[in-house]
Amino acid sequence: MTQTLSIALLTTRPHNGSNKSLIAAARKRGHHIQPFNTLSGVINCDKNSFISQFSKPFDAILPRIGGPLAGFGSAYIRAFETAGVYCVNSAAGILTAHDKFLSGQILSAAGMDIPKTVTLARADFIDDAIKAVGGLPIIVKLLSGTQGNSVIKLDTIAAAQSRLQEIIYARTPFLVQEFIAESSGTDIRAFVVDGHIAGAMERTGPKGEFRSNLHQGGTARPVSLSAKESDMAIKAAHILGLGMAGVDILRTSGGPKLLEVNASPGLVGIESATQIDIAGQIIDAIESRLLPNLKAAQ
Repeated sequence: MTQTLSIALLTTRPHNGSNKSLIAAARKRGHHIQPFNTLSGVINCDKNSFISQFSKPFDAILPRIGGPLAGFGSAYIRAFETAGVYCVNSAAGILTAHDKFLSGQILSAAGMDIPKTVTLARADFIDDAIKAVGGLPIIVKLLSGTQGNSVIKLDTIAAAQSRLQEIIYARTPFLVQEFIAESSGTDIRAFVVDGHIAGAMERTGPKGEFRSNLHQGGTARPVSLSAKESDMAIKAAHILGLGMAGVDILRTSGGPKLLEVNASPGLVGIESATQIDIAGQIIDAIESRLLPNLKAAQ
């Protein structure tokens, strides 16, 4: 019989589809999994004071932290890390993945092929930014958004000047990225779990929509990855310190380009498209990490 693990599911939405899948997968394997509200409690820098908030220590932390809570949620994870509790995604990894420009810098420095990407802080450099990514049209991403609702395509210089000036004056973090026409409206989501590909899908947006997100009305189908695509996704997750990640890839005539890495990827879309038990693989990976050590300590 498999030894029972105590897992904390760090989330503010325990009843959404992804979290329900994880809870069911853990309980199916005989483990105790407890949703723990990311916003609850007081975080103390003293690891002993922090852990004393809980009646029973957790064996593992499974973070499901969206972008707006990356900072506070990562502080929780850091406290558990300091106390020696295994965390599927590291605090540093979540913070870095949330910052799409910083993560792009890190991944590019590691040799990953990413679209041309820049950022700027003054409106008088807008023309330079457009030239740096290859000219119009351009993609603008607000770094605080999710599910494609803060990704904008700008086709004219007038639209680019107006929208970027507005964003700059509001001091909203953003990036400017080249528009890759040949993959417009389609991308690959590779789901990485503990250094392997758990599943992959191709997402396609509605006709005329350049975004492929399922939340924007897109569709998905299972897809096989090339060796280069698999290596790219696995390496990206490893570089950012993520044991669980959704890695978005564009297929181009020049080879795959890494679009972005998500530290809290949804499970519903990819499980539905591929009919693969991704949640089960996540729990299995936690078992693989912890059970051998627990048995050895007995």
